[in-house]
Amino acid sequence: AVYFLKRAIEINPNDYETKFVLGQIQLYQKNFVDGWKNYESRWLCNNFKGKAFSSSKSLLTELDKTKKILLWSEQGIGDQIMYGGLLNEFSKLCKKLTVRIDERLIPLFEKKNRTINFIGQKEKINETDFDFSKLSLGISNTVDKDLSNSKNIKHTDVFTQWQGLVRDNEISVGARLIDHDKFSSHTTYNFNWARDISAVTRVNASYGSATNLPDHYKNNLNISQSQTSLKPERSNNIELGLKTELEQGDLQLKIYKSKVKDAFSYLDPDNDWTTSNAYYVNDGVVNITGLELSFGSEFFGWDIDSSIDFNKAIAASTNLQKGRRPNRSISINLNKSSGKWQRNINWTAKSWAWDKDNHSTGKIGGYGLLNLSTSYNFTDDLSIYLNRNNALDKNYEMAKGYNTLGKTTTIGLTYNF
Repeated sequence: AVYFLKRAIEINPNDYETKFVLGQIQLYQKNFVDGWKNYESRWLCNNFKGKAFSSSKSLLTELDKTKKILLWSEQGIGDQIMYGGLLNEFSKLCKKLTVRIDERLIPLFEKKNRTINFIGQKEKINETDFDFSKLSLGISNTVDKDLSNSKNIKHTDVFTQWQGLVRDNEISVGARLIDHDKFSSHTTYNFNWARDISAVTRVNASYGSATNLPDHYKNNLNISQSQTSLKPERSNNIELGLKTELEQGDLQLKIYKSKVKDAFSYLDPDNDWTTSNAYYVNDGVVNITGLELSFGSEFFGWDIDSSIDFNKAIAASTNLQKGRRPNRSISINLNKSSGKWQRNINWTAKSWAWDKDNHSTGKIGGYGLLNLSTSYNFTDDLSIYLNRNNALDKNYEMAKGYNTLGKTTTIGLTYNF
């Protein structure tokens, strides 16, 4: 058969159907050099239903752990399932793997391949995601109006961000110039670094600054009390992280530290909420340090995400822990998809905290909350949901003397258009 196919191609070099058939036979005979070359003729066959993917990027010629790769499916859902078992091994041979598959397979594949980015066959691809470096520049103008639509807070921002790959190091650097109508101009910046130290382990670090501007509520409250000297909060932040894939799931560790200057603090001179003389002040420096440990896995069809956070927020002027900031918090979230059904179980717990910054009114007790939810998708755009928050009817406080909601049930419809 190979002899006669070659003879037919000699007679008519543009007989792409014959080249396609020859290529399949050569691949079956493990003649990969000629087989893959002739197999490419399928795109020119009149009876081949597949469509070639059009891109300005070059086709893959060799594997390289510094490359970002898009793998797209030209065959049907059966072949995608059959060869899907190879994706995890393939992802270890490149920097980042994006796979374009049938939308129906994405939830299933994501559970088994947490480091791979899956997209649907109809989803538009941003080719700059596969570049080694890119630079963005922008300008934004924000006008924040109060409820009465009578007062405005305006600021214009000019920002830039560069990200690139330098000797296997992922680096991004950015800055933002903020021109505010009430708080003059100031600049924030960020520097981020990440590196894969093995096929399953990644380290990262970041350093930057941020600004938290007073909102309408704070501004209006202070103006009503003739306190017009409130400044924005400014902070410098550093974070170190480590993420690794274990046989049982993904483990991530973050250590962070922040220094907040001119921190906001609520001041009630007579400690009586019934009188209208409270306002906000800048309360010096707050030093925040913490550690967060998170773990994600899959168990009997349930996606499990859990985290525990230890932190301290110490006011530099008093050396006391800030009020209403628990030192420890835990979160466990379970999510399961079954056809058109979605189920979610969330348990969150927080340790005790001081009620006031000066610790004068004692502590607020710790608490744990169980929240349940389920939803059903009639179509891609229409779904119904049922939520049961604080399912165990826990009695707790987030501020001393102020009760919170007990168990609550909500039911509703969501429609996207």
